Amino acid sequence: MASAEVSDETTTAPPVDDRSPWEVALDELEAEVDRAEALVSPGFLLETVDALPSAAWTPPTGLGPLPSGLQARAVAVFDRQAELAPRVEEAVRAARAHLRAVGSLRTNDTTASVYVDAVG
Repeated sequence: MASAEVSDETTTAPPVDDRSPWEVALDELEAEVDRAEALVSPGFLLETVDALPSAAWTPPTGLGPLPSGLQARAVAVFDRQAELAPRVEEAVRAARAHLRAVGSLRTNDTTASVYVDAVG
């Protein structure tokens, strides 16, 4: 009689995500708010484009009604977004002003000599 081979390797199932679709959607919204808050925080320096939140947000579909147990969390996310919007607008205005200032310093005239009076 032939014996069955037994494998020493065990197979594990991928972890089960037991969050509801609304919890997943709120997690994603909170993560986007976190990234946007970081962008407008004092002293933040953008090192990679990957840090920018996606401008093309598409609302999730098929969520159904918001469960009453998640209402407070959804309101908190909304409040954070509402508080953050004017800060993002101000950061955009400041960045544009800085770009205009830096742009005004540029010159394409490389034929003129430039001297700096270091004495006084």
